[in-house]
Amino acid sequence: MDAKYTMTKDQGVFLANRNMAEYIYNSAKIEGCNITFAETQMILKGENVGHLDLHDIQRLLNLKTSWNYMLASFGYEFNLDYVCRVNMHVFRDEYFEGGELRTKLTKPLPGTNYVPPIPVKEEIEAELTRLLGLENITHGAIKMFLWIYKAHLFMDGNRRTGFICANRRLIETGKGILTVKDIHSKEFNQRLARHCETDDTYMEEWLYDTCLVGLN
Repeated sequence: MDAKYTMTKDQGVFLANRNMAEYIYNSAKIEGCNITFAETQMILKGENVGHLDLHDIQRLLNLKTSWNYMLASFGYEFNLDYVCRVNMHVFRDEYFEGGELRTKLTKPLPGTNYVPPIPVKEEIEAELTRLLGLENITHGAIKMFLWIYKAHLFMDGNRRTGFICANRRLIETGKGILTVKDIHSKEFNQRLARHCETDDTYMEEWLYDTCLVGLN
C-alpha cells in the first residue's frame, strides 16, 4: 500500500479546514444522524435549526470540537492518553464514560456476533505503539482506525475516535484525509461488520481506494 498522496502538513490542514463541514457531515451520517449537509453547515455556523434532534446537534458540535482539537494537537505526544482525550471531546456533554477505557463487556458490534473483550491498558499501549511505528504511515493510519473500532476501547464513539486519530496521523504527515462519503456509508458499515468478524484485509484496501482523499 503505497502513499496515495504526498502533501505537506500545511496542505493537509488547509484541506481539512476547507472541507471540515463535509467531513463532519460524513461522520454524522455513518452514525445515523437524520440531517442534511445544508443543516450541518448551519449548525456549525451557530445557526438555529429547531426541528432537529438535540442529540444529533450535540453530536455535530462535538465532532467540530474534536476536529479542531486534533488540528491543534500536532505537537502533542500520540499515545493512549491522547486517544482518550479525543474520545472525551467526541462525547463532551453526552456521556460520563467519555475519555475512559471501557471496563465492562458490551453488546456485539453492529451487524456482527463479535463481542470485543475488555481492553487491557498495557496491551492497548503496546498495539498503539506498534501501529505508530509502522514504516508505511498510510497503511498504519488505516489499520489504526480499524483497530480502535474493533477493539472498542470506549463505551461508545469508537468509530468517530478512530477517524479523528487516523486523520491526525495522516494530516500531520501529508498523507491525505480518511472520510466516508454519504453515498458509501451503507457499504462502509457492511464491510466494517464483515471485517470485524473475519479480519479480512480487503477492508483496508477498500478504505484506501474509496475513502482516502487529498491533493495531487
